[in-house]
Amino acid sequence: MTNKLFVFIIILFFIAVLFTAYHLFIQKELPKDINQNPPLGNQQIKCLDCNIILISVDTLRADHVGTYGYLKPTTPNIDKFANQAYVFENAYASSPWTLPSHTSMLTGFYPQKFHAELPTDILPENALTIAEILSENGYKTVAFSTGAFITRNQGFAQGFATFNELQNWQDAQEISQKSINWLNQNQKSKFFLFIHSFHTHDPYSPQDQFIKKIDSDYQGYLNSINISQIVDINTSKTNLSEYEKRRIVSLYDAEIAELDNYFGQFFKTLEDLKLMENTIIIITSDHGEEFGEHGGFAIHSYSLYDELLRIPLIIKIGDQLNHKRIQNLVSLVDIVPTILNIINPKSPILSDGQSLVGTFNNEFNNKAVYSETASSKQYMLQVIEEGENKIVKGTFQPKTRDNTQILPKAKMVRENNYKLISNFNGSLELYDLANDPNESNNLINSLPQIKENLIKKINSY
Repeated sequence: MTNKLFVFIIILFFIAVLFTAYHLFIQKELPKDINQNPPLGNQQIKCLDCNIILISVDTLRADHVGTYGYLKPTTPNIDKFANQAYVFENAYASSPWTLPSHTSMLTGFYPQKFHAELPTDILPENALTIAEILSENGYKTVAFSTGAFITRNQGFAQGFATFNELQNWQDAQEISQKSINWLNQNQKSKFFLFIHSFHTHDPYSPQDQFIKKIDSDYQGYLNSINISQIVDINTSKTNLSEYEKRRIVSLYDAEIAELDNYFGQFFKTLEDLKLMENTIIIITSDHGEEFGEHGGFAIHSYSLYDELLRIPLIIKIGDQLNHKRIQNLVSLVDIVPTILNIINPKSPILSDGQSLVGTFNNEFNNKAVYSETASSKQYMLQVIEEGENKIVKGTFQPKTRDNTQILPKAKMVRENNYKLISNFNGSLELYDLANDPNESNNLINSLPQIKENLIKKINSY
């Protein structure tokens, strides 16, 4: 090889390197520790080029949904839908409140990766969302959100061609009707529709017909409850009888029933437009709610018990009517890789989660699930009392946080039937959920090997 030819080859090599580096630089930055998780199971479960509807019902406990065993008539329409879908019995939120859990739901990563952990945090531009991925692959992307935090100001409009923020948080009729109108106008498009309903979040003020449906025998005065009353209950300024506490739970259930009524109208529209046949529909939640099980009442965000973390996850794939109840531990971080796997089974999956396609085919994946919160009870009560008024008035301003700031956190890991909680103060709790589903018997001093194994996992998370 002549010296000139050698020099020419070296020059071409450096040009190629610079060209590649340039394109990597101008693209949206991805986290440096991305996992490329291969899809599980066989690839027969697919829905190429199907539409996608992802519905997030804020503050919906799995154990208050009929298909998960609840006895009150809260969700007849969701239950009917679930009878033709995959129902995940052990789905966990990645945080006990809205912003971080939606970060996981829409990116496939745990919230700490993007420092989306406080009410004032912003989902950064380098967070690649499912809407961005689908938009780049020919999908028309639209969102309807009625909730605080899931807003354009806090970064959640990334990838959506249209991002609708509805002003009335708890108007289930409005978000349902606007979504239906959009479907009627765009039924022939290949689309991704994301709906976030805040209807089941406090305050509770359901319509009379749904209160009577849930709690027809009530003889008291309490037909609604506002934010200030909830703060007073949780700061011991107000003492309610057990009868009135049960009434508040009924108000919550009535809000669920009211929302479910509009689910029925939404599902009918999908059937009338024949969209059920070529649409992946996912119903889930970002977290649950606490009603006195571990101290708080009609409040969430600061503790990591199952009433706050165990959420519904129901997936229907096009015209496939495969009803199956799946026991695997799964997480909100699994939603993005599952969607991508179903619409394009050969695509690489970049996520903290894993495609759930294998679980549809009875594949058992013995994995751990994690959750965390940086919001203590005192901090969140202050946010509720002061911050929500700012949100309602439109004066709430998120801000970019110093990412080197170390936040005190509470963390949770569950593997198989054992669950470890590391609290803000450093104390530990260990529960055997198979024998103690209410998390009332702390086994931290009784099971040293399990404790050490879960401590290692939670420290490496």
